Amino acid sequence: MSEEGLQVRPAALADLDVLVRLRVANAEAHLLLDPETYRIPEEAAVRRHFAAVLIEESGQHAVLVAEATGRVVGMVEVLRSRFNRVITGRQ
Repeated sequence: MSEEGLQVRPAALADLDVLVRLRVANAEAHLLLDPETYRIPEEAAVRRHFAAVLIEESGQHAVLVAEATGRVVGMVEVLRSRFNRVITGRQ
């Protein structure tokens, strides 16, 4: 997928450092919105999470990164809900 120089691709283990930075930056932004609800996760926990998701091969989860001029500038993570039946009424 490409839109005016933006490339979207599946994340790789080589993206781990930037994924951690992006997740922590996102948490910091949420903390400013509502410090009673949000917190900043420990970087080590975020690193373990992304490492596990990126090596997991069941197809249950996806992490995509957006690149501009060869630099990762954003990410999206899709986690298939364990609560699918509650959300959709189906199993």
